[in-house]
Amino acid sequence: MKIIFPISQSYISILKVSRYLGGVRSAEITERYIVANLDHWAKHGFGLWALSTKGSEFVGRAGIRHIVVETNEVEIVYALKRACWGQGFASEIVAALVKRWMARLPFPSLIGLASVGNGASRHVLEKSGFVFERGAVYRGEEVVIYRRTR
Repeated sequence: MKIIFPISQSYISILKVSRYLGGVRSAEITERYIVANLDHWAKHGFGLWALSTKGSEFVGRAGIRHIVVETNEVEIVYALKRACWGQGFASEIVAALVKRWMARLPFPSLIGLASVGNGASRHVLEKSGFVFERGAVYRGEEVVIYRRTR
């Protein structure tokens, strides 16, 4: 089955968000992504959550997960739909995830990855106590790594 998205404002919004997440994914790749995330939860007891408003409107996804960027790391991850940008959601989500990490997870540090050109995400990480560590290549894309230690 092939999924075809209509050219609409919501599709343009998806493209704006997806440019920092590897682009719009096919149904097959999306299914593999969901299965991998469910497996992560089963193996580690933590992972990604879907985010919604109190009225059950989808906002995005966020969580903490294992990742390999040259070495094994634990990453904070968040992605919001375009309509939710600039409203403080990302900062609120990152603060909640850091609090959860501090209270429940034994890892000495947490990283945040951002595309080199994603200034908004970099600002959220910096504002949340993450410190720029270095540039890296992750899945063929130039990224920056920020780290927060206990």
